[in-house]
Amino acid sequence: MATNHTTGASIADVADLPFVSTSESGRNFWCVSPSGDYQKDYDAGRRFGNSFIEAARRRAITPFVLQLIIAAFPSELTPVEFGFLSQVSMGVAA
Repeated sequence: MATNHTTGASIADVADLPFVSTSESGRNFWCVSPSGDYQKDYDAGRRFGNSFIEAARRRAITPFVLQLIIAAFPSELTPVEFGFLSQVSMGVAA
């Protein structure tokens, strides 16, 4: 089972990813709040990317959810999104 790199919890479903939130109104595939500290935000994005990669590799989630995650990004990307995309790109290349 994949691990949430933020909480250490097991990822059994897309809702367990540290950046996904679920409410009565539906699921938000990118629920993050940048801190304003570039390096901390970039590092957080990389951790989120690692959680996604590990969950996809272990088949806890389908890799096709990536399109939903990216579609939920803000129109102006922050270091969190840059870190996530960087980590996922490196994971694909590995």
